[in-house]
Amino acid sequence: MADINSADPEDLVTCPYNKAHLIRRKKFQLHLIKCRSHHPDSKLLKCPFNLCHMIPEQEYSMHIGSCPDRAIITNYKNIEEDNKRKATEVSTQPKNDSEEEDWDNSEEDTKESTKTFLESKGYDPNKKINSNDIILPLNGYLPAQRRKIREDQLKNFESKRSRRD
Repeated sequence: MADINSADPEDLVTCPYNKAHLIRRKKFQLHLIKCRSHHPDSKLLKCPFNLCHMIPEQEYSMHIGSCPDRAIITNYKNIEEDNKRKATEVSTQPKNDSEEEDWDNSEEDTKESTKTFLESKGYDPNKKINSNDIILPLNGYLPAQRRKIREDQLKNFESKRSRRD
């Protein structure tokens, strides 16, 4: 029997819940989910580094210290911490005044344009649809809902035609 971490997906692995179960490595995670539901009273705990490792409660703390997949996670965390440290070092460096962008606007101009944009109502698609004779596709609605919407659209179109005449 090969261990769980070997490269060949066709290797057979023994189920931790039932030693009579021999499973191909590529199907092992799915089997663990199914077998776990059949053994709810089992005293096996999941390894935080590899969910295919199911460890008895007594051996759990020893496994956490010696898990072969622990190195992968700790290495990843170290790389992540190095990247964070480098990012803070870069952001704390002083900026050169010559590199600042002017964009030919003063702060007052940008504040005024922001106010007018926020105060504007913007585009309202429902208003546009209601103001024109547009029939929308009604995919996803139930037949009764489609019928009701079509009736409302026809009433709306007829009232607009009567106003034009």
